[in-house]
Amino acid sequence: MKLLIILGICKLAGTVVSYSSGSAGGIFGPSLYIGGMIGRAVGLLTRFVLSNAMTEPGAFALVGMGAVFAGIVRAPVTSIIIIFEMTHNYSIILPLMVANITSYVVATKLHPTPIYDALLLQDGIHLPHAERHTLKQIPVSAAMTTEVVAVRDDMSVSKAFHYVQSLPENHRAYPVVSPDGRLEGLITMNDLKRALAVGMNDEMLAQVATRNVIHVHPDHTLATAIIKLGRHGVSQLPVVSRKDATKLLGILTMRDIAEGLSKELPVAEIKPHLQKSPSA
Repeated sequence: MKLLIILGICKLAGTVVSYSSGSAGGIFGPSLYIGGMIGRAVGLLTRFVLSNAMTEPGAFALVGMGAVFAGIVRAPVTSIIIIFEMTHNYSIILPLMVANITSYVVATKLHPTPIYDALLLQDGIHLPHAERHTLKQIPVSAAMTTEVVAVRDDMSVSKAFHYVQSLPENHRAYPVVSPDGRLEGLITMNDLKRALAVGMNDEMLAQVATRNVIHVHPDHTLATAIIKLGRHGVSQLPVVSRKDATKLLGILTMRDIAEGLSKELPVAEIKPHLQKSPSA
C-alpha cells in the first residue's frame, strides 16, 4: 500500500511540474494511473479493515481509475465506457457509475473550470463555451438597469411620442406603467409611429400598448434572458417580481447582458504580431 501511495503522489507531482513548466505531458494517461494507484490502495485498506479475503483490490483500482478520470477531465460517461471496454465486466458498471458521478459532482463544486479549459486559460486562450457557462451563473439582478425610463398609460399617443423623442437617449421600447408605477404593458417606437400614422393621436397608451409582456425575474440567469430575447424577437425584457408580475424592478437589454458578462470575463490582452514586408 505504501508503494501504491508513493507512486500515485509521484505521478501527480510529475504531471503538475510538467504542465506548470510548459513541458510536454498528458492528462489522459496520468489520470488513469493516479486513479489506479489510489483505488488499489483503498482496496487493500478495505480488505485489511474488513478482514475479508474476498475483497478484490483490482476492482477498486478500476473504479478509482474511472473516478479520478471523471473528476479531472469532467467526462464521467467516457470513463465508464473506457473501463468497461478494458474489463468487459458488467458487474463493475454500477459501482463505477456511482463513483464517477460522485467524483464529477464534487470536482465541479470545488472547481467549476475543467482541467483542459484551465490549461487553455493559462495560455491566454478563451473558448466561447466558457461565456455560456458564465451566462448560466450570472443572475438577471446583477446585470439589469434599475433606473427604468417608462411612460404612463394615461398619456396620449402624441404626448408619449414627443416625450420619448425629448429624452437624451432613445430606446426601441418603453414599459407602460400606471400612475402608481405598476407595469401595464409595453410599447415600441414603431407602435407609436403606426398609431400616429392612422390618426390615433389622442388615444391613451393603455389602448395601444402590448399587454402580453415577455418578462424575466431577478433570479433568472442571463442565459434564460438571452433565450427569451431571441425566441420572441424583442430587444429588452422588463424585470418583474416573482410574487407580483406587475411590480417593475428593472429592465434588461443585450447591452446590459454584455456589460454583465464583461465584468465576469476580463478580456485577454491580445498583442498582434505584425509581419513587416521587406522594403524594395
